[in-house]
Amino acid sequence: EDSLESSIARRLAAAGKTLAVAETLTAGHLAQSFASLHDAAAFFRGGLVAPISIRRAGEENARDLAAAVRKLFKADIALAIDGYWESDDKEVKSGAFIAIDDGVSVENHSPGMPGRLPQFTRRILTYALSTLLNKPPVVD
Repeated sequence: EDSLESSIARRLAAAGKTLAVAETLTAGHLAQSFASLHDAAAFFRGGLVAPISIRRAGEENARDLAAAVRKLFKADIALAIDGYWESDDKEVKSGAFIAIDDGVSVENHSPGMPGRLPQFTRRILTYALSTLLNKPPVVD
């Protein structure tokens, strides 16, 4: 079976591009999904996992995270997922912010996704990977 991560890895390797990731909401799952691939060293430069901060979460923070890891790991492309999820007895408050920084432009997405925390983070992760896979490659 071909995963989104494997498809992204093949596409990056074919283009000679490298990837770094940053995440808060997904707590390391994004980095693990790439680092565990067979030939990860060929395209994956590394990842940064930071704690969730509901006060800072947003599009700007996602952009800042993407720019920081692209520079830190000297990668061609960075994917960042920022967000929050909290619940009390009456309601769930959540938000997700995705940024893709290719050194030329930064693409932001703020998908609205319902669900409990495990489902919410899985949906956001899948959305972010699909978005990266469908992004046209940067031509040097």
